[in-house]
Amino acid sequence: MPKRLPLAALLALFAFALAGCGDSNGSTPEPDPARDSQAAGEPGERLPSRTGLARWRLSEKETYDVFRQSSDYVYDPLTYWRRRSGFDFMQTFEAHPKGEYRVRTNSQGMRENDEPRAVKPALRVLVVGDSHTDCVCANEESYANQLEAVLAGADPGRSVEVLNCGCGSYSFYHYLGVLEKYADLAPDVFVIGVFAGNDFGEVLAPWHHFHGSERPRSPELRMRLQKALDVPIPGGGNTGAVSQGYNQYFYFDRLPDQLPVALTAATSVMEEIISACRERSIRLVVLYIPPPAEVDYESSRELFETVTRAYGGKPELLNAVSELGDKFLGFLRERDVAVLDARPLFKAAPKPLYWPDDLHVNLKANRLLAEALAPLVSGK
Repeated sequence: MPKRLPLAALLALFAFALAGCGDSNGSTPEPDPARDSQAAGEPGERLPSRTGLARWRLSEKETYDVFRQSSDYVYDPLTYWRRRSGFDFMQTFEAHPKGEYRVRTNSQGMRENDEPRAVKPALRVLVVGDSHTDCVCANEESYANQLEAVLAGADPGRSVEVLNCGCGSYSFYHYLGVLEKYADLAPDVFVIGVFAGNDFGEVLAPWHHFHGSERPRSPELRMRLQKALDVPIPGGGNTGAVSQGYNQYFYFDRLPDQLPVALTAATSVMEEIISACRERSIRLVVLYIPPPAEVDYESSRELFETVTRAYGGKPELLNAVSELGDKFLGFLRERDVAVLDARPLFKAAPKPLYWPDDLHVNLKANRLLAEALAPLVSGK
């Protein structure tokens, strides 16, 4: 029987504190830790870079010290961590139309029911992102798996495979690691789902580590953030609001000098990804997923305003991240990277687009993203 876990257990997989699917034609081998270690080299070894990106291999302990990732994940020498292989359980989730959904991973830890096909299809797409890509829904309901269905439906004679490598708490360095880890799958397209609500904040810890500095912390921020987490919210908790945007808003509000550092870090890693994709003739598509407070404020107004008051901030603090996103997307467009900025799409669409309280993209949003991505990914 599939295992049932409380929602809190699943959310723990996604937690990161800033304060402080088609038919398979075959199968791939079970991951081999010895093989992966050999491929990754030894901890402390500087990784080669096409663009001068400072980065070296981390041991399992160093990975935890730098990223503070959940122990529910498995250490990976290339991507730092990933989901465990062979997950298969029913997750209770009242907001879902069925009241629950099935969580499954294949032997690679991907959010897929099947293994990557042994025979490469005509179009293979690798998708990566954080928990919004990993998805708070069944595999087939994620935008990655729906993208596969949309592409296959538009061209029935073309074999298509979209692999969802999204994982909670991933950010830019993980996206580069996933590209390197699965390079032997020879993807035709690499889609990165950048979640603007915390990806820019989460890139700071490894960036500072690789540059021999400490990411600045603020005791006052920790205290204020705890107040925002502790305040009671009618009808539910507020951890969703904090983890899906407000921890990053608050961080940059207290430490605004880290905004340009975050932009430099994000664009530097993206420069390496762009170079690697061009070297391997992989088309790169960047999906920009906005935080809920930026495009769907009214659906959770009481939650957002209560958290903001408890922290002691002002609604204007959202603007800094939006402007950071504009600069980030401008950087990509200057380099002729295909970009899907979901902000106009989400602003124009019927609401809500995020699960209540949890505030990850919901089923409607996943469908919108899949349909909007298809023309950029198809290559036709």
